[in-house]
Amino acid sequence: MSMKPKNQYESMAPNKFDGNKASVFRVRWVSVAIVSAILTLSGWALSSPIGSSPDDDFHLPSIWCGQGFRDGLCEEDSNPDLIQVPTTTFSNSVCFQFDEDKSGACPYDNSLKPYSRSNALEKLYPPVYYWTMSWLASDDIEASTIAMRLANSILAVLAFALVIILLPHHLRRIPLVTLIVSALPLGVFLMASTNPSGWAYFSIIIFFSSYLGFLSTESDRGKLIFGSLSGCSLLLAAGSRPDAAIYAVIAIGLAILLNLSRKLLSPVNSVTSLTFVSAAAFSYLSVGTGSVVVSGGLALPDQELPAPSFFVNMASLPNLWIGVFGTSGLGWLDTEMPAIVWAVTLSIYTGLIFLSVRWFSFKQSIGVSVVFLALVAIPLYILTVSGLSVGQQVQPRYLLPLIALLGASALYRSSSSSGLELTRGQVWIVGAGLFVANTISLHLNARRYITGMDQQGVNLDEDIEWWWSDLALSPNVVWISSSVAFAVFLVSIWKLRTYLGLPGEAKNSPKQNYQI
Repeated sequence: MSMKPKNQYESMAPNKFDGNKASVFRVRWVSVAIVSAILTLSGWALSSPIGSSPDDDFHLPSIWCGQGFRDGLCEEDSNPDLIQVPTTTFSNSVCFQFDEDKSGACPYDNSLKPYSRSNALEKLYPPVYYWTMSWLASDDIEASTIAMRLANSILAVLAFALVIILLPHHLRRIPLVTLIVSALPLGVFLMASTNPSGWAYFSIIIFFSSYLGFLSTESDRGKLIFGSLSGCSLLLAAGSRPDAAIYAVIAIGLAILLNLSRKLLSPVNSVTSLTFVSAAAFSYLSVGTGSVVVSGGLALPDQELPAPSFFVNMASLPNLWIGVFGTSGLGWLDTEMPAIVWAVTLSIYTGLIFLSVRWFSFKQSIGVSVVFLALVAIPLYILTVSGLSVGQQVQPRYLLPLIALLGASALYRSSSSSGLELTRGQVWIVGAGLFVANTISLHLNARRYITGMDQQGVNLDEDIEWWWSDLALSPNVVWISSSVAFAVFLVSIWKLRTYLGLPGEAKNSPKQNYQI
């Protein structure tokens, strides 16, 4: 989102030498954007205790056992169906899950005890995420958890920064705007957590964007750079969740469709596409979750009610889509967001997609339709074969990467001369809305664990029941600092609007309009 440049340094072509002052200007604000984004996610990383992301009682033991048996971290049990892991890695979640009035003040017990739920035993997820995070595991569960969350936050920010800087001018808007309009509140919570869904979310955006760059460039150097980026992001995505491998295949097909032409059918493009599809398929088929899901294995064994109607589920399906914007709770689905959060974030997302329709080409219309059909068909199939209703088993976070892909496909443009027109007032409304949504959702996520939701009040430093024991920063300092950092991030994006491919007036468009 941007306005016509007022600064001589901003108005110059971003891909040509534009003088030392312009270079300094860009470097300064790019650095500000990166640092402020990391600080924003760091606030989210510190806002909830160990075990607060969904299914952490499975994921944390899986991380501690991500490199196999290690003394003091993950040890063999006499029962082959059990492993020995630090108690806190699975007990903390049970302490407060599903009870929003229960704070995160739970007894820590780092002694090893037998446990049955881990990827080391069940092989339900790809091992890449757990193996990577396990390098940060130690006998200090608090310090390790914080380190993992911060590492995930930094990884996400640097990955976005790298792909945005390297992409052609007209493609830079795709990963950036997709992230901005789809991340709040669920996306930022997951990226700054120990849940593999965070990797699945941001890696799919990076993969789609970098693969677009790969297909759009004709130089050998460009092919090597974007092919490598695509491969790395595919490894992160498919190595975190089985469904992310499916989303990666959808992203490949979408990118090919948007760039479809005779010159696209080159040996390099064909071989690379087949390699990526094969890698994604191998990752999906190498674990047990995929076959369990498609065969109806999510069915609830004690469910006595008759299977819901196909049409009832179809009519209720939007509840899963909009859940990523805050209608569904964070954490263990027990941290509810007020209407102001989801009303703002959902309105911004749907509004930008609706306004984008004006610029759709025939190929883009098909591509957007395909992603939308995937958002319908995939969850509906899983619910139907398992006899489930919307709201059972299938969670909004599973569809978050597809929500992001839908936004990315709608924002695609083949050149910088076309885009989504917004007035200055609309741009400021979007920015203000995102700031308010982030500030409120972060505060409530912290409040839910610091005192429980039965207590109210803006001041997070009052009546503290839970907080990180060795952290010198108070809850208020973390919340305010993170909120301010997000505002600075939005300002930095505004300052870099020309370089990021956000501005540029379309032919015959009013001068007071700006574009995405």
